Amino acid sequence: MNSFSIIQLTSDILLIAATLIVYQLFSAIQRKLSAIWFNPMLLSIIVIIPFMLAFNISFEYFFNATEPLNWLLEPAVVALGYPLYQHLSTMKKQWKTIVSLLTLAIMLCIPLCAVITLKPI
Repeated sequence: MNSFSIIQLTSDILLIAATLIVYQLFSAIQRKLSAIWFNPMLLSIIVIIPFMLAFNISFEYFFNATEPLNWLLEPAVVALGYPLYQHLSTMKKQWKTIVSLLTLAIMLCIPLCAVITLKPI
């Protein structure tokens, strides 16, 4: 193994560790405060994006470095289908609220993403 691959492996491990630490920190805060607004996934994203921008880490590099986390999350996402199926009747009753919130999220996220990705001239 050459020195470049050792450095890259080390930085990949550090990115995975930092991602897990940030998530676990916000997860502990959410448990302590019992507030749904302290969503660990959302807060982790809010912290990680400025970190990536500050240290000039591209999305591609971060995605490739943390790919093992994605491998672990993919089965969990598929497994969420069953609880959604169990609550299908509730979702049918609340469809207007769900669609309204999804529409609001789209209307907020698209302009926010556009602003974040703007590069200074």
